[in-house]
Amino acid sequence: EEEEEGEKKEVKEEDKVKKEEEEGEAMDQGASTGDEVPIDEMKTEEEREALQAKKLLSKRERIQQREDALKNGKMPEWSRRHILNIDTDAINGSLDTLEKRLASMKKDLQAHVVEDFKAKVEKLRREGELLNQIKEKYVAHRDKLEVLKKARLADFMGGFESISTALRELYQMITLGGDASLELKDVIDPFIEGVQFMVRPPKKSWKQIENLSGGEKTLSSLALVFALHKYRPTPLYVMDEIDAALDFRNVSIIGHYIKDRTKNAQFIIISLRNNMFELADRLIGIYKVHDCTRNVVVDPQRVMNETKDNRENLEKVRKLMDSNKIQAAAGIGL
Repeated sequence: EEEEEGEKKEVKEEDKVKKEEEEGEAMDQGASTGDEVPIDEMKTEEEREALQAKKLLSKRERIQQREDALKNGKMPEWSRRHILNIDTDAINGSLDTLEKRLASMKKDLQAHVVEDFKAKVEKLRREGELLNQIKEKYVAHRDKLEVLKKARLADFMGGFESISTALRELYQMITLGGDASLELKDVIDPFIEGVQFMVRPPKKSWKQIENLSGGEKTLSSLALVFALHKYRPTPLYVMDEIDAALDFRNVSIIGHYIKDRTKNAQFIIISLRNNMFELADRLIGIYKVHDCTRNVVVDPQRVMNETKDNRENLEKVRKLMDSNKIQAAAGIGL
């Protein structure tokens, strides 16, 4: 009896569930086809909208109930008879069809992914090779730059020491007792701040070159030019009135130094000082005649030779004339 009552209870529950499902499907179908019902079959537009809203609300409630059941981990309870009535062949057929579709999709997906992966690997390999080449070039250029920097520093310091020593000697020679010095503003990296030029004129204190008088600046600058020439000679120099602010003694010192110590270079000096241009190998005079510029070139050595010959000839003529006068006087006396 208990089993019969249980079966009856299950049948009632199944009928209830089935009835609810049929009603839901009918309502869903009615909601989906409600737009196709002729307008004249509806009593009023308000009733039609109310019925459709009721169906949608009912469907929403059933969907919400199912979602809540799934969230709570509750599955719908099926009776033994309902389970026995399930068409397993149809389910298996649907399952096979879905599995085949899934396998086909996986195959296509895997082929696409593999090709894409191979392309990305090849791209990564090429970019890796390019990166390695760039790194090798960077390292090579960096090492070469370091070598060049060291060579530049060595050459600069060697030249700096030579020029500094020559500057001190030449300034002492030109000023007869002064002193000069070149100092690096930044010893660690001398190419950043540059060089400081300081001199000590005779019987004076150390000063920077910008704090000197006109003549002292000229002597300091010429000493530096001669020191640079001694370190690395230049074939041609052009100097414009370098002796304008110098006294007679300093002009003579500069002129004799240029004539005696710079045989490996040519100097073109513009000067108005006699004790400067009298030491020149050539004199070029510039003058104006009728608003036109003219020039004349004089070879002092040739002029001196001609003058010497003329003096000798004049001396011979004078001696001859003196001799003739003596003879004439002797004849008169007889």
